[in-house]
Amino acid sequence: TYFILTFIVLLLMCVYITELLSKNLYNSEKEEMFAKADIISESISESWSDYRYEIVPEGTYNWLDDIVEQKLVGSEVRGILTDTSYTVIYDTSPDAGLVGNVLIRDSIKTAISGEKAWAVMDSENDSKLVCVAVPIKVDSKCVGAVYLTTSAEKIINVIGSVRTGIIAFSAVICILIGILSFVMSYSFMSPLDKF
Repeated sequence: TYFILTFIVLLLMCVYITELLSKNLYNSEKEEMFAKADIISESISESWSDYRYEIVPEGTYNWLDDIVEQKLVGSEVRGILTDTSYTVIYDTSPDAGLVGNVLIRDSIKTAISGEKAWAVMDSENDSKLVCVAVPIKVDSKCVGAVYLTTSAEKIINVIGSVRTGIIAFSAVICILIGILSFVMSYSFMSPLDKF
């Protein structure tokens, strides 16, 4: 009885701790990504009136290179900028071929409507991505969106390690309780055998 009760309590504790950890890690990553996206959005807003007509032959805004790359240097974050028609005007991963194409994501739709948005999505290679989108506003008018994505692999690895540690700890506790229950039952039952 004690063994089953302890097992259930430890199982519920494992689920609760991993869910709480998961929520906190994703929220932390979300806040960090929003901070980067807000900085990029504000920098673009400040430069928009000076450079908005400077378009390179491929149809992208070449002045965005300095702004976006500088803000994302040293991180594994991919940055995509879209205009209000969801057309990609800049991508930190030019090999993907998105520039000039329409990219419709719920997060981008929300950002273009003037609000921040975030999501955890599945990518093409069966991994998870943390995605955020913020509007780019010039004179209180939305002119586009900043869409940032990064892999959630580190978060998933941390949660997996913690889950493995908790399960191992729970198994040791269950074994100790099983041994203790056996010893206690033996010590209580042996005097009755002599009687």
